[in-house]
Amino acid sequence: MHPTEEHFPSRHGQKEKSPGQSLPIGIPIPHSTCSEYNARSQSIWEEVLRVFSLTPIWLAPDRIPFPRFSGPRVYGLILPGSPADWHWDPELYSAGASAEKIRSPDFVRERVDSWLIEWAWDKELPLLGVCYGLQSLNVCLGGKLHSHVEGHSEGTHRMDVEPGTRLWKLLTGEGRFSSWVVNSSHHQAVDPSALGQGLRVSAFASEDQVVEALEGQREDWFLFGVQWHPERDWEQSPASKALLGAFAQAAQTYARSQGITLKWKREASR
Repeated sequence: MHPTEEHFPSRHGQKEKSPGQSLPIGIPIPHSTCSEYNARSQSIWEEVLRVFSLTPIWLAPDRIPFPRFSGPRVYGLILPGSPADWHWDPELYSAGASAEKIRSPDFVRERVDSWLIEWAWDKELPLLGVCYGLQSLNVCLGGKLHSHVEGHSEGTHRMDVEPGTRLWKLLTGEGRFSSWVVNSSHHQAVDPSALGQGLRVSAFASEDQVVEALEGQREDWFLFGVQWHPERDWEQSPASKALLGAFAQAAQTYARSQGITLKWKREASR
């Protein structure tokens, strides 16, 4: 199956982008059994990405072509959250995990995330995984998950950023702190003893040591996954704002490497 204009916007005949235009970013259309969550998530990401001078290119899960092809012209990928869990498979979950804890797996989203992560890996596209997207990142690169975090409840909590990591370098410039308050929603978590290829832990929850962030080990590629939702609190959270800003800058850098000139507008700093 080959990509067509139905799948992604074509670059054929387009002029080089000029300063002030926003960069297209690929993001799967939220796809779960909860239509309310899907609509809310899509609306929030639409607004947030535009603030950071990014244009969401919504990728329809049933139209993403398989197997891999040369790819649409986007300059970064976001794997958003989802109320779904990864399906039960002992190969995906750590010892002691329980199939009874698995909630509403989304096989379409799993396939989409697997394909996009492989594509990002091949093309070195900037990639940010959020909540479910973090878990997809770890699983698709060969890691495992905890099927359920006992005592989990939605709300906020503190996370401690690991010194010397890329996330630490990014956030210490936003207030010189290594501990931040973040939101929480998903009941599953990454197993820090079973990380995916090329990943390292960059933050843990202060109270229960749940993995809050992963990052790629390569310094020249923006590859991050976070357990919290930066799109929900970036206006109040310097950590979330800095992370989204860094993603936007990484997309700009990638675009320049592809011959696209664009000056990122710092609208989010207002």
